[in-house]
Amino acid sequence: MNSGGESANTGSARALSVAVDHLLNACLVPLQDDEFIAVMREVETCKRKLEAVQTRFVVETTSRGLAQRGGVASAKVFLRQTLGISRADAASRVGLAVETGPRIVSGVELEPTLAHVAAAHREGVIGVDHVRRIMTVMNRLPGSLDADVREATELQLTEFAPTGYPEGLPVMGEVLLAGLDPDGSLSSEADRDRMRGLTLGAERADGMSPWNGEINRKLRSVLEPMFAKLARPGMCNPKDPQSPWVSDHKLSAQELAACVERDTRSPAQRNHDALLAFLRPEFGGPAKLGKHRGLPVSVIVTMSVSDLEAEAGVATTASGGIVSIPEALELAVQSNKYLAVLNPVGLPLYLGRGERSADLEHLRSSSGIESGIEGESRSVTSDRDSHSSGTERCTERKSGSVSLGAGTRPACLVFGPRTFGADRIPRLAGPAQRLALIASEKGCTRPGCDAPATMCAVHHITEWAQGGPTDIDNLTLACDHCHAQVHDGPGGWKTVVMGPDSQFAGRTGWIGPPHINPTGEPQVNHLHHPLELKAAALARIRARNEREWQHYRQ
Repeated sequence: MNSGGESANTGSARALSVAVDHLLNACLVPLQDDEFIAVMREVETCKRKLEAVQTRFVVETTSRGLAQRGGVASAKVFLRQTLGISRADAASRVGLAVETGPRIVSGVELEPTLAHVAAAHREGVIGVDHVRRIMTVMNRLPGSLDADVREATELQLTEFAPTGYPEGLPVMGEVLLAGLDPDGSLSSEADRDRMRGLTLGAERADGMSPWNGEINRKLRSVLEPMFAKLARPGMCNPKDPQSPWVSDHKLSAQELAACVERDTRSPAQRNHDALLAFLRPEFGGPAKLGKHRGLPVSVIVTMSVSDLEAEAGVATTASGGIVSIPEALELAVQSNKYLAVLNPVGLPLYLGRGERSADLEHLRSSSGIESGIEGESRSVTSDRDSHSSGTERCTERKSGSVSLGAGTRPACLVFGPRTFGADRIPRLAGPAQRLALIASEKGCTRPGCDAPATMCAVHHITEWAQGGPTDIDNLTLACDHCHAQVHDGPGGWKTVVMGPDSQFAGRTGWIGPPHINPTGEPQVNHLHHPLELKAAALARIRARNEREWQHYRQ
């Protein structure tokens, strides 16, 4: 593109910004209702056209290879980092570009895959919501369908879209699909494999998580026998202490019939509870999965000792979930107990393993965190001093209680797997170190990453190849994606230990490439520690209120 074209494009973008600023500041009161509605519709049409422009930008980003030149994994990651948009928004834009953007093949621009949809979008007749729903219907068309019939279906959906709301397109799609393949004979195994997938949504404030998707026949054939036995009335009922939770239950026919009579759950609720029973360790299925990232496949729950004693609050799992203390105690009955002591910024100082005979009643009756937990201890600290000034290292004993030093954080309990393997390679973090990192960091430490601890590897902040030891103060959690971004090449990230003058001394700081972090200042990840941001916000609010009060008194 020549310089004149670049200037024209830059001028158009600037004029667009000026026009938007004018609309933002314009007074709408003098407009008659008809004029106001006309302006609102015109702006909506322009917004839809701008969405089509964004599609062109995604295509251009891909054709220029900006992601590869920037040292990132994909165009989605590059868009997210450069524009500051969400992962879902970036994925949506790339998906739209694949179907409605021009295709570049050997330097030649071809029509979009969904040419009719793309044309309507460019004209502002339909918006992104229309396009997404049309794409969903088109994705469900059998691969063996005639090309002309496929195009006619696309055209019919495109012409229908402006006449109603986006929510009506799936209904129209079902009607069209039923007419095209009424007996399912056109659908192939490849079509079913293409549409398979399960999505576990984010946990809501009420503690529930949406789960939706489509499964193929193979997965259904595995689930159905399990549901047939474990989802029967009376089985796996969390409200009934007599209900059997394992496949080889020893209840008599009369006892099981009594469980059935007490069972008031719906079939969907029974399926939910059956899947939970199947995944529980005592069932035996998950125990056959071996190890995952150095630890046996198991639920790892972390809670503070103060919450345990109060039997209130919440616990966190290594997979990023949140459970109540009573639920956590139920999960922890058959597990080992560990006491992790953290310093004021959340770095692990100590990890002690409790005796196998210690039960939860002993933990509840503990007079306080200074009493500790009897049993064998495992050191997770290095021989160097703590990163945080003003803290003391906790003492460690082979038998006895844990004495906490001044300035330490309240201790937390980690309920982990019952067995560990031997550490054979000094370069790799040991199971005790990983448990300590799970308790303190809870997930990937790169700023903005929400990957839980179960999806993370242990990363040497100072690389092992550069002499970095496998000590707890040189270890951090990083998911596989973020771990791969730590390198010295273009677009590479760097990890450092935050200095003693930092608000988060001793924590892992990440320095992004210039297009993400032009200042080069290391940043920490707050996603897994929301309370620290809340505390900082409260401190700022209280300081502001104090200043206002002092000003008022003067």
